[in-house]
Amino acid sequence: MNGPSFVGSLSSGVDGSSEGGRLSSSRLASTLMIYALPLASKLRRGGPGAKFEVSPRWNGWRWELVVSCTGAPPPGVPELWCGHRVVVERSKAPDA
Repeated sequence: MNGPSFVGSLSSGVDGSSEGGRLSSSRLASTLMIYALPLASKLRRGGPGAKFEVSPRWNGWRWELVVSCTGAPPPGVPELWCGHRVVVERSKAPDA
């Protein structure tokens, strides 16, 4: 379910795009990182002292962006980012 799926091309075939169909990558975690990186940049500009990371996660039926922070969450975390739900989670501090 999380893997790529092939979608048929409805083009005329003049440009060759209908040969074998196209790959739908909308369900790949690496594709969602395209949205996670600008979100992380926006949050860093809003609160440069916050320690967090942004990563994609499949929650069982859709992709969401997870902001994991060790302290207080960065200010200005949106509920949605490019149509994807944003979840804030507290992560445990690494053991020293």
